[in-house]
Amino acid sequence: MYTKPMKSPRIGVLRGGPSSEYNVSLASGGEVLTSFREQKQNPLDILVSKDGEWYHNGVKILPGDLKNSVDVLITTLRGTYGEDGKVQQILESLRIPYTGSGISVSALALQKVLAKEFARKLGLKTPRHIALAQYDYNSETAHELFRKIFFPVVIKPLRGGSSIGATFANTFEELQSGIQEAFLYEPVIIIEEYITGDEIITGIIENFRREKLYHLVPAYVPRGNLIYTKENKQGNLKLSLPAPLNLKMKELIKEDSKKVFSTLGLKHYATFDFVTTPRGLYFLEMNTTPPFIPGGALTESLVSVGSGREEFFNHLVDLALKR
Repeated sequence: MYTKPMKSPRIGVLRGGPSSEYNVSLASGGEVLTSFREQKQNPLDILVSKDGEWYHNGVKILPGDLKNSVDVLITTLRGTYGEDGKVQQILESLRIPYTGSGISVSALALQKVLAKEFARKLGLKTPRHIALAQYDYNSETAHELFRKIFFPVVIKPLRGGSSIGATFANTFEELQSGIQEAFLYEPVIIIEEYITGDEIITGIIENFRREKLYHLVPAYVPRGNLIYTKENKQGNLKLSLPAPLNLKMKELIKEDSKKVFSTLGLKHYATFDFVTTPRGLYFLEMNTTPPFIPGGALTESLVSVGSGREEFFNHLVDLALKR
């Protein structure tokens, strides 16, 4: 008996956004658009400007205008607005299916202090840290921090990503400079103990390849004594896959990633940053909308298991439609 093929869903791709990761999101969304165009589909390219305005084909629109134009939205928005629950709240109010985690979960995952506290409650090790608000900061504060802080440290915006605004400090002068740099991006920053070791970036994909929580091949980047620059984070990482891990460490990374994903209630996919040391495994942070960029950890991990952007993006669409 002949069954008429189901109509392909109308797909929209959200990219850009008002965060400091605007360019990362543009490139990531571009990869999604290219993939669906290669599949002979015609996805809508929805640009969110740095001012938070929405555009399609250069024409300003309202989010509600998409209700009759798309069946599902793949969001590649990063940082504030894109990963802090704001755009998720807009889409849920419009009842437009979208990819990624929900409102409250996204907000918690992006806020580094809350994410670290959550991980600690699950029994994961995390670097020591101090949160600092701009209105509390002055020269006296800087000297007080220098006396009690645990050098070396990494200074970064509380809700930033892609290492934008992040610096490494081992002296008072570097501490002052790094604090001022981070405050350019966020009014609250985090000063975090630098853990010497090798960073591992791994991911979880929900209901992928017949596994409820599919653990991606961990990617390894030797850090030495430096943090990544934003250029490295945006696609120039010298990744090694699979990461050279012993079986015990490999299983611990897998176990901790799944534990955070399922207990927090993350949806569809996420990546996690860890550091391996002789003292054990340290959790750094998570990304609920990791970028789809050539050379990036998510992209390379998919390639290493014989998957590609076509399979992955179509899977995300299926997950969103079943939400």
